[in-house]
Amino acid sequence: MTELLVPALTVQQPWASLIMAGAKVWEWRNWHTEYRGLLWIHAAKEPPVELEVLRREEDFRRALGEWEEDNPLPCGKLLGQVELLDCCLAKVVWPQLTELERELGTFRHGNYAWKLRVVEVLHEPWACPGRRGLWYPPFPGKVRSDQRLWPTF
Repeated sequence: MTELLVPALTVQQPWASLIMAGAKVWEWRNWHTEYRGLLWIHAAKEPPVELEVLRREEDFRRALGEWEEDNPLPCGKLLGQVELLDCCLAKVVWPQLTELERELGTFRHGNYAWKLRVVEVLHEPWACPGRRGLWYPPFPGKVRSDQRLWPTF
């Protein structure tokens, strides 16, 4: 049995799926956290207004891999778990990023860079409401991990 008491972070699409695809390893936030460890990635309920514009950009399409326009990205759902490895001022890591990592991020002075590593991706995204900050999903109890997740390597 896997304990599900793991905090979640709500992220807008397509960034939530980019994180779970392993293409986006840095998440930009305007707040710092001392927390390190597992996090659920929750795709926000509403996609960003600019999603249709981003769909046309080659960097986003390449990073997401197979993304069919008639198969929308999941919204309002948990997508899987990542490990939060570090949290530091964005200006510290910005010079070290690749061009693609910069394209997939939103650098603002004073923001924090959260370094993430994909741990598990949900086979079927799990619908639940999101929140701001770190929050705990309303799971009905414990579930065997082999029933709900598959590992990524």
